[in-house]
Amino acid sequence: MRLTYKIMGGICPVTVLMPVYNAGKFLEEAINSILRQTFTNFEFLIIDDGSNDESINIIKSFNDKRIRLLVNENNCGVADTLNRGLHEARGRYIARMDADDIALPERLQVQFDFMEKNPEVVVCGAFAEVIDHNSMYLSIKRRPEHDDIINTALLFANCMTHPLAFYKRECAIMVGGYPRMSCSQDYPLWLKMRKQGLLANIPVILLKYRWHCENISQKNQYVQWENSADTSYNVLCEEAKIDLPHGEYKKFWLFWQHQLGSIYATDIKRLEPLWQMSSQLPHSIELLAKPWLNVALKLIEQGNIKAGLCLQKYIKRYWGFDSGWEAKIISLKHGIFNAENKT
Repeated sequence: MRLTYKIMGGICPVTVLMPVYNAGKFLEEAINSILRQTFTNFEFLIIDDGSNDESINIIKSFNDKRIRLLVNENNCGVADTLNRGLHEARGRYIARMDADDIALPERLQVQFDFMEKNPEVVVCGAFAEVIDHNSMYLSIKRRPEHDDIINTALLFANCMTHPLAFYKRECAIMVGGYPRMSCSQDYPLWLKMRKQGLLANIPVILLKYRWHCENISQKNQYVQWENSADTSYNVLCEEAKIDLPHGEYKKFWLFWQHQLGSIYATDIKRLEPLWQMSSQLPHSIELLAKPWLNVALKLIEQGNIKAGLCLQKYIKRYWGFDSGWEAKIISLKHGIFNAENKT
């Protein structure tokens, strides 16, 4: 049953909103990382979504007046839990946090200062260090920084790290909050909020983002990818006003983003409106043409020569090449054709 909410009045600058479901293993470290922030004027709204492990006991073991614990009677899912948090929050800004991540000490101060200095921004993120279940370094998660490039990137994939999002609460409520999806709820929300103001990512690492087998994104990885592909398809059709075949776009998106499945020359040809429209977008060379050229090369390397050459043809038609790109294509094609001639 969908939750109903009472909208609370804002009485503090920031609400740190953290949903919890069976997060006992990493929860204490996540909570401590918020309580040790250099910025201290916040409420820490933790909503337990029907945990059956030690999560609630861990939360209650902290004696800090900034913590406010709410408990869902049943497991409602992330979307409903976050929407409950939006309406229960007392802060002007929401700072999202996940129960298995680690916020660096200056995270809230940096994001609060940025939002106060840039009132036209409705959502800001930052960079993150990706760690494993033992807190060992894996990689750096970088994001596009400025609104114009973010807006182009968002047409195709989510480029805001959800547990690093710092956003205007009233704006999120005004656009309807999080959609009821099992995962990737934030991607449609950013697409709606970007129409209310600017989006930005601060080029500073402010979070240790944990990637492990119990991570929701990893457990629901394929569903998350499919949801993102569908969201991208819908926004392209609605905003760019182009008629794209859904199946072909989804196949291309999954191959492009995650090297899944296969795509053929006939699929590439049916997506020609996409190649044409995309070439007119801001920052399309670095965001789209270069990655899509790599897709073309990958297809050729895998032996799917017709599809690779077909995609390369459209990229050349609508973007053009520099000599380095074309030389690489010619060299690879020459090697393939020589190999074929020897058999």
